[in-house]
Amino acid sequence: MKKLISPFRFVFLILAFIAGACLAQDSTPVTNYLSGWRTAKWGMTPPQVLAALNGEAKALSKLEELGDLVGLVEISDFKIDDEIFGVKMYFTKQVFGLKKIVLNLAANPKLPGQFYAKWERNLTEKYGQPDASSNDLQPTLGSQAVVKKCSWKRGSTRIEFSMYSVPEHSLFGAGISYEQIDEEVTKKL
Repeated sequence: MKKLISPFRFVFLILAFIAGACLAQDSTPVTNYLSGWRTAKWGMTPPQVLAALNGEAKALSKLEELGDLVGLVEISDFKIDDEIFGVKMYFTKQVFGLKKIVLNLAANPKLPGQFYAKWERNLTEKYGQPDASSNDLQPTLGSQAVVKKCSWKRGSTRIEFSMYSVPEHSLFGAGISYEQIDEEVTKKL
């Protein structure tokens, strides 16, 4: 006489199969919601940011203006993979709440095109496909600058990776910015 599988065991086997299939898939999380950068959150004051970054950052000795924002906190040599970035944190002038964080590449890479491809790939792995990207030529210094950008919107944060290159003048720059998006803007997007 053949023994049939009980309904309980059948359901258990199906659930075990589904769980195994889920575990076998890529478990790299895509960050869909950001409310700042690392442990610094939007709206924090400079002393709160300094405390949140636990001694890694320091107050700027000289204020640096960026539009209607003011730079008050920095990390001089922030290493990601093999690259060194200078990090500046900008606050609103009215209430000194954290609004934008800019990471600028400290030294020119040997191969700018490969640098851009590598970092676009790294950021896409972390945040998913970019919401927007562009690759433009812009006149500058009597030459043409290659300007590449890609950006993501995650929660109240816009992430933008940009690079410019003027080969004739050996100029290169790259940076990643994290900026708080106002709620009204987020709803319209």
